[in-house]
Amino acid sequence: YSRRIRRIYPALLVVATSTLVVGCCWLLKTPLRTLSATLVAGTLFGANLQLLTVDEGYFDASVKENPLLHLWSLGVEEQFYIVWPFLVSVLLRLSVRRALLTQVVFIGCSFACNVLLLGVDGSNKYAFYFPLSRFWQMALGGLLAFDHAHLKTVAIFVAAKPVVASTLSLMSLGVLVVGYAVINEADAFPGFWALLPTFGALGLLAAGKDSPINHYSLYLWHWPLLVLAKAHFPNDLSRPWYMQPYTMMILSVVLSILTKHVVENRTRRHPSPLLVPCLVVCMVVLGGVALAAFNLPASFSLPAQRVAGVPVLNDLNDTSTATTTTVIVNATTNTSTTVTTRVHLNWSKPPRTSDPTVAKILAGIEDWHPLDGYEGYTEPLTEDTMKVLNRRGTSLPNVIVLGDSHANMLMPRFKRLLELAVAADPVNGAAKFPTIVFRSANGSPPLACNGRHGGDVALVRDLQPSVVFYSSNWIQFWRAGGGAGSVPSATPLCCTPGYQDACAYQTLADVQAMADMFQAELAALVQSGKKVFVATVNPEGPEFSGRNMVNGNAVGTVTPIKRSVFRQTFASVISILERAVANAQATLVDFSDNQCYQDLCQVVSMAEGEPVYKDKDHMRPYYARNYLSTIDVVVEAAMLLP
Repeated sequence: YSRRIRRIYPALLVVATSTLVVGCCWLLKTPLRTLSATLVAGTLFGANLQLLTVDEGYFDASVKENPLLHLWSLGVEEQFYIVWPFLVSVLLRLSVRRALLTQVVFIGCSFACNVLLLGVDGSNKYAFYFPLSRFWQMALGGLLAFDHAHLKTVAIFVAAKPVVASTLSLMSLGVLVVGYAVINEADAFPGFWALLPTFGALGLLAAGKDSPINHYSLYLWHWPLLVLAKAHFPNDLSRPWYMQPYTMMILSVVLSILTKHVVENRTRRHPSPLLVPCLVVCMVVLGGVALAAFNLPASFSLPAQRVAGVPVLNDLNDTSTATTTTVIVNATTNTSTTVTTRVHLNWSKPPRTSDPTVAKILAGIEDWHPLDGYEGYTEPLTEDTMKVLNRRGTSLPNVIVLGDSHANMLMPRFKRLLELAVAADPVNGAAKFPTIVFRSANGSPPLACNGRHGGDVALVRDLQPSVVFYSSNWIQFWRAGGGAGSVPSATPLCCTPGYQDACAYQTLADVQAMADMFQAELAALVQSGKKVFVATVNPEGPEFSGRNMVNGNAVGTVTPIKRSVFRQTFASVISILERAVANAQATLVDFSDNQCYQDLCQVVSMAEGEPVYKDKDHMRPYYARNYLSTIDVVVEAAMLLP
């Protein structure tokens, strides 16, 4: 173990310390906290176990954005070295043949564990991070070492000619590249797919320590460089050449060579008996600093300190950004159409009175608190449970909102309307304002293809509200990756939330079938005398994400998009949705009336100079609260009823 410390600690200390320092300079609170958690676990060689406990929320950054994600394998390796000495003590008492067979059985059992854990709880993370499902890979290295010590089969082959080792090294690298090219997130990995990178790595080991591609430091450097470069320059189109992935890979090779010769080689063979205790102390100190950064990320994150300097915006109290639009109000029990001219606030209306800054953009990335002012309806308050606004004793709700995170993002506007009603009439304002219940959950569309939607229908049936409002990210769940299709499936499926796949199992015929069911549901509600509103698809995309507006320490691309171009891009789904709403005699609500001015949709507000979305498709609470007047008609409809 002393040799392991000499081998592992020096380079790890250099890379981990460098990563933490750069992370403090470039990362916001949440990603810095994630980095710090993995670093603390990494100093204890338990990063894999820490990552095993991580449950990614709907809005959480992908685990791939963790600069120290790769330390999971170092954790598995060290855990393997707790088990392996005991197995070796048994092997030494056996004949060569039986020792060989015992290792093969051990490898087979571990590999079986790897395969059996695939898909547990709907995830491959247990197969990926659990040590027993990974020991077979290290044990193959042990088998190679056993051959080197007792059989010499591989050693004789490699030592025959120097070119053999180099050829084996390069061929093994080729196997790794093939694995990188063909394996993707949709595959059942590790599983059998793990054989490619494992045997590629085994070939590199067999080639010997003097082969051209065999650096522990290269393993340590490559991932932090790739992730941090992307974090600081997230937009691929505006990222400078010196921060491109190929440049980072070249830099990782250079740094690995320097680390090997300047740090690793010198410390590994240093004769001082104090070296190992000093390395251990340094690792403990690094773990302590990482723990402090985990508990106090705002104090360690320089970007977070810049964000803290951004002034808090006051609520709007005028109509200087208002525009006039014509909307169809058609949520009635008759078939007549009422055309009403309404005034809407608009964040894209010129002139621009405030320019974006890096601090403003960064402030928007973690700005998400839609639940403010709400309480849990029957359960503790979360984004995925039922929420209620303006609860009045045991009175049933007047309005029920159904949807996913695109329903949750509307909550600040309804809260603002309640505040305005109370301000206008302190005595009776709250009593006149409707009770609004949200049955909304992230990644859960209000469609029949979602098993949860049966509860939506049952709730409306039981509570009999006067108004029902549907809001969802329709184009996420209706993507028709399977093409046009001629006949819909017997049970059409929603696309998986989060764009995790290409949705090849859904066709446009399936979308139409789901829309027909949705239309029938809406029509039944309208015919029962309820006011029914449905939010259509509004402009969204990577252009709206603040992460793509930052280019290092400067503001990058903030070019607006055209509403007409966006609608044309998603014309097939939009037309199916809007036709279903019209045929059901429900009212269509279009957020783009607040979002776009004369076909131009600004990604940064004209008056505040801030990103209006927290990511590519969710409005920030301030902008939903102060600008989203298109949904006021929902409250007005409830208040007009006797």
